[in-house]
Amino acid sequence: MATQRHRSLPDRPIRPRSKAGFRVLASSLALATIAPVVGQTPPQTAPLQSAFEVRALSVEQASQALPVEIEGVVLGRVEPYHQAFVLVDDRGDSLYAVDLQPPIAPVKAGQRVRVRGSTDPGGYAPFLSIESVDQLGEGELPAPLPVTLSDLSAGGLDSRWVETYGIVRSCRVADHDSLPDGKSSLIELAYGKERISVQAQFATDPESLIDAQIRFRAICVNQHNRNRQFIQPALLIPAEGEITIESRPETPPFQSEPAAISSLLEFYPNIDYHHRVHIQGALLHAIPGESLWIRDRTRAIRVATEQLPAPPPHSQLSIAGFLASDAYSPALEDAEFRIQGASTAAEPRILERYADAFEHDADLVRFRGILTDKRPQPDGVALRFEWQDSQNNVTAATLISGEISPSSLPAVGSLLNVTGICSVVPYQTDNISGSLTPQSFELLIRSASDLQVLQAPPFWDRETVVWLLLALLSLATLAALAIYLAAQRRLKEQARQREMAEAEFTAILRERNRLAREIHDTLSQGLGATSVQLELAKNRCPEGDEALLKHLDNAHQIVRTSLGEARTSIWNMRSQILEKFDLPEALTAILHQLTEQAGVAAKVKVDGPRRRLSTAVENNLLRIGQEAITNATKYASAKQVRLDIAFTSNEINIAIADDGIGFDPASSHAKSNSFGLVGMKERADHIGASLRIDSAPGTGTRISVRFAG
Repeated sequence: MATQRHRSLPDRPIRPRSKAGFRVLASSLALATIAPVVGQTPPQTAPLQSAFEVRALSVEQASQALPVEIEGVVLGRVEPYHQAFVLVDDRGDSLYAVDLQPPIAPVKAGQRVRVRGSTDPGGYAPFLSIESVDQLGEGELPAPLPVTLSDLSAGGLDSRWVETYGIVRSCRVADHDSLPDGKSSLIELAYGKERISVQAQFATDPESLIDAQIRFRAICVNQHNRNRQFIQPALLIPAEGEITIESRPETPPFQSEPAAISSLLEFYPNIDYHHRVHIQGALLHAIPGESLWIRDRTRAIRVATEQLPAPPPHSQLSIAGFLASDAYSPALEDAEFRIQGASTAAEPRILERYADAFEHDADLVRFRGILTDKRPQPDGVALRFEWQDSQNNVTAATLISGEISPSSLPAVGSLLNVTGICSVVPYQTDNISGSLTPQSFELLIRSASDLQVLQAPPFWDRETVVWLLLALLSLATLAALAIYLAAQRRLKEQARQREMAEAEFTAILRERNRLAREIHDTLSQGLGATSVQLELAKNRCPEGDEALLKHLDNAHQIVRTSLGEARTSIWNMRSQILEKFDLPEALTAILHQLTEQAGVAAKVKVDGPRRRLSTAVENNLLRIGQEAITNATKYASAKQVRLDIAFTSNEINIAIADDGIGFDPASSHAKSNSFGLVGMKERADHIGASLRIDSAPGTGTRISVRFAG
């Protein structure tokens, strides 16, 4: 077993599996989200004297800047190196100590110190905010806590001094100005399916570490989120630490006999699969910095590698990598490749049946199918192919390229020869043992040239129909828009004409009212005075002059009749009643006036919420109602006249009914004497209302008008 410090640099560093694995060590030290309590005076209480007391505080308690005074031994500096270190007290508990006002006094691993400060909640676990550091001389590091890689994955060992082991998957040396040597080693460590990132605060020889089983002591750090939740662990080997190589393969992998791909992960008693294996094969496809696929004389395999640049097409490769398992077949990861030379172009495996793909996982295959869908996705284009078989099998495929748009690929409905890398998908079952059953396979298409058109799609394919429907829909939308705009223009014109008609009607009403006032003030007053004078003349007529008295009676009767007609004309011409009252009140007033003069009973009923209508509508409805009431009181010999008015949300109904003698609306006599009925009908038509007359001899008459608006 060899114990050594590795400080020699390699000619060619190996890329680690995760580029971000080492970038998070600073945040893993609980400094990324430090929110120190500034300007608060710590409570005057006895200082905390152990790391356990500080780590046991809640976030609220640690935020109170409680005083701390701890003696212990420095385990090592942590990032940021000019501000922070980890301290282990005499009880064996460790704690982050951070000076928020750098720089702190220089300390090193193994030195005994007394640290004074206050508590801070940190971003994950409470830590000690340093106020002063007293150096007490050399101390002794405590015995580390033995752990496996899986023990570190829970997050509870943050800042603890641990000892562990594993197989080095990758190692590279990076510049680090804050470290004594100005270098650090970034190591990816794994054992089985567990892996962890390790940072050594000194340079190592990557070639001597990769594929070796090592043991070392380190400080456990972590990566967490802003919600104070643990994400993953990491290990930090102090500058004063060392790495012990416990074992390594006797023969370097590239010097060993290459294994057949078909033999990987087959059953062999007591075989060790932790170390790298050596394989050789022809390159099928490569995604730079991510994966490549090769095929030997037995089978194909996927190889995960970050090595750059990627090998050129048609290369013969020699590869050393660590065994892993994909969904259905073995794979290699953390691999290194060497180019042996050129190879002939790999021919794809022809799939005659859908199930043939299950024998060629990770291999280059070709089948015939109809392209049924193509959609862009962040890393390329997603495709879907339908097999021409009785089961209507479907294969999903991905063409990884940010420069290719779906429109540049063959049209949907095309019959294609499709070539690509096969990836078998097994059934997911509850069985924990036994053979996996393939369910389907997916395809990784290398480039657009892997899609060879055998037959173009028919004209009436789904895509064409969709575009045609979209075109028809667009035309229909434009037509509907044109109709809508024309209707809007027509409505505006109708509204303008209606406003003009209402203005004209209002002017006519004003003129009629003026004429009514003139007639009332002149002709009506004159006829009234004439009637009075004739009455006086009758009273003073000499007795016995019967002829003169008869002429005076006739003249008096003519004047009275003319005065009544004048008053009726004035009433018909004036509409001031609608200026003082609404329509129901105006009709009610007319009903009471005419029925009182005729000695007829009147009943009125109004239903619904009242509302005003336009001037023209109200005036015409008033005249229709007035004419119907006049006919009922003058000609129907009625004992009762009833007025019913009903308002609804979108119409008004008016009905005038009497219990008079009635008539037959269809008779010639009714038609010859129907000037009033004709006038009502004309007024109703003028405003778009419907008029109905219900009558029969001996049953009375009911006239109803309905206006929608």
